[in-house]
Amino acid sequence: MATFAPLTTQPARPRMESGAHAARKSGRPAASARPFSPPDAAFGPSTAPAMPQSDTPSPVARAFNPNSCGKKGICVPHPEDQPLLKSAGGAKTTTSCRPAAGKVQLVLNDYRKNFLSNCRADPPGLFSAKEVFITNPENESRSDLFNGWPQKLNVDCLFGNDTKKATKGFQAAVFQDPKEWDGVVGEKTWHALDEFERRKECFLTATSVTSGAAKKLSPKGVGVRITNLVGGSGTAERDIKTANEIYKQANVKVAMKGAPAKFDLAKTVSLIGPDLTVDNKHASPSEPTAEERAVITSNDDPGSITAYYTRLPDAAGFAWTPQSGQPHAFIVSPSASDTFAHELAHILLNEEGHEGDRNNFMAEGGGTRQNMMNPEQIKTIRDGNPFVK
Repeated sequence: MATFAPLTTQPARPRMESGAHAARKSGRPAASARPFSPPDAAFGPSTAPAMPQSDTPSPVARAFNPNSCGKKGICVPHPEDQPLLKSAGGAKTTTSCRPAAGKVQLVLNDYRKNFLSNCRADPPGLFSAKEVFITNPENESRSDLFNGWPQKLNVDCLFGNDTKKATKGFQAAVFQDPKEWDGVVGEKTWHALDEFERRKECFLTATSVTSGAAKKLSPKGVGVRITNLVGGSGTAERDIKTANEIYKQANVKVAMKGAPAKFDLAKTVSLIGPDLTVDNKHASPSEPTAEERAVITSNDDPGSITAYYTRLPDAAGFAWTPQSGQPHAFIVSPSASDTFAHELAHILLNEEGHEGDRNNFMAEGGGTRQNMMNPEQIKTIRDGNPFVK
């Protein structure tokens, strides 16, 4: 049973905008295979300016009914829309009840249930193996914080231990800097919660509209051959399931073509060496390294697309498009479940660059995209390549 404590509050302050984001690249970097660099907030930069809290209630505030807090009359209204919230330890008391804490609990439950569990892979599948084990000043890794995230918070408006754990999990999911995984709901965390509410509404609306349009399109399909090397994640079934959730926007079904091939240790070592990691420091996609070339030609079928499950040192995946002149292949390194769909689309779209729109499935950053397709992408995927039939 979680122990709750009185809230610590400070004078109201305007919401802080997210930290600076890495510049979006128009194409792939020359010396590496599109390394995954999560932005400061998983939702990308906000397009809406920050407004004074007294004039414009946050989406979190609008979505919450203060009467949801425990027994009627227990919750004490607070003059601040978004006060500083943190657990101080000690006994649970009715005087610590604040609607703001209930707002946080409600949104944290929504984020964990609908977006981490349903729309994407469960954590820690959102990040690479290296990023999962980065630790905060309390020596807690992303893996620790995700595993300690309660399945569902009791929305009682009391900021106790469980709410602190959930807050840390949320911060580890949306903030790159581990110093910000402190379990305190301050300016930046309030802003991230607001961004989630805004983007959630856009995502659900866009999904509804796109799904309706897809029903009017004739069904099509694309097959992908699977090859598993030792050290790869071997998560093709999971990844194809996620791909179909994304590609249903174009009414295209993704399927495994034939039985998966599985290379043993000796075969894997002969291709990529004893470190079981592919050297991906190529000059350009048209000039793969010796190890990349060995992998993508090892089980090639000129008329098909082949996905190779192995390890890359600093990327979630990489695809060789038709314009590269290389086999129609892509590599999936242990990563988020939407990497497969993203790399496959590089081939189907014959496009090496990325979208700057964080809602688009061709934006950088596996597991942090909203995975929407635009009309041009849908048309090209359906009619602009020889693989979708």
